[in-house]
Amino acid sequence: MVENGKSKIQVRKDYNVSLSAVSKWVKLYSEIRVDENTVFTAKQIKEPQKRNAALEEENIILKKSDCHIHATREERSNAVHALRFQHKIITLCRVPGVNRSTYYKHFSNKVSNRTVINQKIRKCILSIYTASKKRLGAGKICYLLYVEYGIKISVRITFCRKRLYNIHFIRQTPKSL
Repeated sequence: MVENGKSKIQVRKDYNVSLSAVSKWVKLYSEIRVDENTVFTAKQIKEPQKRNAALEEENIILKKSDCHIHATREERSNAVHALRFQHKIITLCRVPGVNRSTYYKHFSNKVSNRTVINQKIRKCILSIYTASKKRLGAGKICYLLYVEYGIKISVRITFCRKRLYNIHFIRQTPKSL
């Protein structure tokens, strides 16, 4: 519109937008002729420049990080941690392929509630199992967990936990007639 002879103020009034928005549009979409058949907009010129700047930053990060392509997750997390004040965490995590959640979890010493509960259940199951001279099955352990410790979990979960903790059952076979 501006190229067709209308002023920025006229375009602003016609479309009811701010003057800064019109100026931004003109700046982004005004055409630049390179030769007779090639025309670029400012936006098309700036996109490769941004991409080149991002690639240069990634190269700098790779050079500084002392981290090879087959590095362990811990080595990559430590490299991100070492450079965290020089570059954005998002970029630092993207370059070596470390999830941000993994990075933050690696340096956070906070134990989750689920882990605390699982540790308590493990301790209780093992104490019940050893107190019974290794003779109780999943059903009885489940019952004693509820009665003695107030922990209510299903027999199936108790069975899975016993297998996870490498506790073996004494299987009772039905008596033959």
